[in-house]
Amino acid sequence: VGVAPEADIYALKVLGANGSGSYGNVIAALQWAVDNRIQVTSNSYGSSGYPGDSVRDAFNNAAAEGVINVCAAGNSGAGEDTVIYPAKFASCIAVAATTSSDARASFSSTGPDVEIAAPGSSILSTYLNNGYAYMSGTSMACPHVSGVVALMIHANIADIRAKLAATAEDLGTLGWDPQYGNGLVNAVAAVGSPTLPPNILPTVSITNPADGYTFETTDIIEFTGTADDTEDGILTESLEWTSSIDGSIGSGGNFSIALREGIHTITASVTDTDGASSSDSINITINSPAVPPPNTPPTVFITNPADGSTFETTDVIEFTGTAYDAEDGILTGSLEWTSSLDGSIGSEGSFSSSSLRVGTHIITASVTDSGGETSSFSITINVKESAPLPTPPLNVSVSTEYTTYTIGDRVYITVEVSDDLGIEPVEGATVNIQITTPKKQYTNGATTNAAGEATFQFKIKKPDGIGNYTINAEASVSGYDPGSGSTTFLVD
Repeated sequence: VGVAPEADIYALKVLGANGSGSYGNVIAALQWAVDNRIQVTSNSYGSSGYPGDSVRDAFNNAAAEGVINVCAAGNSGAGEDTVIYPAKFASCIAVAATTSSDARASFSSTGPDVEIAAPGSSILSTYLNNGYAYMSGTSMACPHVSGVVALMIHANIADIRAKLAATAEDLGTLGWDPQYGNGLVNAVAAVGSPTLPPNILPTVSITNPADGYTFETTDIIEFTGTADDTEDGILTESLEWTSSIDGSIGSGGNFSIALREGIHTITASVTDTDGASSSDSINITINSPAVPPPNTPPTVFITNPADGSTFETTDVIEFTGTAYDAEDGILTGSLEWTSSLDGSIGSEGSFSSSSLRVGTHIITASVTDSGGETSSFSITINVKESAPLPTPPLNVSVSTEYTTYTIGDRVYITVEVSDDLGIEPVEGATVNIQITTPKKQYTNGATTNAAGEATFQFKIKKPDGIGNYTINAEASVSGYDPGSGSTTFLVD
């Protein structure tokens, strides 16, 4: 990445934490590179022994698919042929190492397969635990060449290996030699100065409003547009908008604004990264708003109850009314109802109430139209006390699972509350029980469920004594007179 900063790098793990691994992993990694259209492999590993035909074939196959394989020549020092595999394969570029003075590093392998040299002595690189360290070896030289190859691919250079050899800085014996190969890799000479295609102007389009459209000064106008560039991609968010009357009015692909009266030339413009600008323009007209006609107040009428009606406090009174406006149409659903005694009592065209206080009520239904005009209609009704209705008593039944218990037992008590006929269960009744033992008394309370039941638990303790235990239950709820029931059980 230090040589080709914009290259995408994929790390394929073929060695374990101890630095060793199998060539089977190398074969799999090469196949992955072919399948995923990887263009360069950088191989800083190897062994002195021949790894087998399957490994050779894997590198050959990758090269045949267009992958350029760059490999470390090895750190076995000088000799007639100390280059390691896979660098020795013909399908690979074997890279030797040089020092900062462009001399061969003493550890760098030599031999007939050395193709090129690169810096490999005291190279600063990333290291374990998010750090950096100076490292030496052909493993450090190899990725220098891999990066240069990436630059050459980006520059559309056809024969990479030939161009690397032809542009290398000759070191050692004139021409190729087994220490440096064709010489020190030269990125500038290898890549050259590629001819860049001419910059294409971005395209800009105003998509809203339409050209020639007319608005009023009170309108909030939505402006939208797009900008696209062949080299830079979508530039919509970089759009700048101007008006011939109001100057700068907005930016980006979408915004809303009100404009002054007049004929505006609206221009949306953008500049790409190479400094080329494009724009699109439309003309719109802004007029002063027309003077609206005078607003007509709505009409309101109460259709029920009749003026002067008398009700009792237990009556459910149905209120109905209508509202109409010449500009807004039917406004019945917006009616608001009030009482001179109770304040707000309802809304809309129909509702019922049974909660009005005793007294003379002035009932008013009112509505406000969109122009702010309010109208109302009122009637007077009387509400008097209703004669009280007799309340029936509750039916209360108390039961336990068994009639005989012993000390330490848990007694499950069920209190059933029903109507005066003992048929319909009563939900929400307050039930209070009193348990009288031979020596003590206990009380508890609960509320009946939908089945009209309240359940209790009581654990018989030794201090309560042996003998008859009595459970008395009382239940009360609105609409009924209180009821009671009892049962007994024996503790022996």
